[in-house]
Amino acid sequence: MEIRSYQDKDFLDLERILKKTDLYEEEFDQRENYKHQIEYDSKSILVATEGDKVLGGVISLYNPFASFIFHLCVNPEYQNKGIGTKLMDEAEKNLLERGVAIPVIYVDKENEKVTNFYKKRHWELCPDAIPMVKKIK
Repeated sequence: MEIRSYQDKDFLDLERILKKTDLYEEEFDQRENYKHQIEYDSKSILVATEGDKVLGGVISLYNPFASFIFHLCVNPEYQNKGIGTKLMDEAEKNLLERGVAIPVIYVDKENEKVTNFYKKRHWELCPDAIPMVKKIK
């Protein structure tokens, strides 16, 4: 298995995995958005591959003021084999190399399996903050 930067040819496989894992977001997960993101920051989208097959991916959004890890996904057929851990290791390493000490990640509060995965990796809940969003048109 190899962890590498996303390429446009990976889009359909990654989109399929995002849909299988209920992480797909119509407004965000568009091929053009991924193209722009990878042009802006070539290390921001990583994929785990075996041969030509994409097994999973992770997006890390770097900003010196607030950085995020977004959309860690692994094809359900390949989960519990260390792929998510390797993707997270690489995403965290990329952010740390840029001086990011405390990235943020959002997890569905109902998803105990994923929450436990991050807790095992020493991520902490932020009890004094409430995430808020606004769609700006």
